[in-house]
Amino acid sequence: MVKAALVWTLPFRYIDPTVNSVEMKLEIYKDAVMSVDLPEYGLRKGDIVKLIDDLDAADGSRGYAVEVFDVFGNTIDVQFIPANAVEPLRTGEVYCIRSREHSAA
Repeated sequence: MVKAALVWTLPFRYIDPTVNSVEMKLEIYKDAVMSVDLPEYGLRKGDIVKLIDDLDAADGSRGYAVEVFDVFGNTIDVQFIPANAVEPLRTGEVYCIRSREHSAA
């Protein structure tokens, strides 16, 4: 006998980086999720990154150094991104696998 599994989904809740809001400070050395596409870095909304440093730019804006891993845990890139481009992981979210496009830049 085959048992049916109950599958349910949660809506995506990503922060709109174009809206000025109070930036939350995320914990370093934890995973976070991209809240926007950054094609120049090969990153998409929903990608998981590891926060490795909390930085202030010369213009006073906040940002993070993030490490990007492949599915086997190998580092494939380190980038500096705006703080509003990431948000914390939430309960009920799941990982998704995709191929990474590389920018020609």
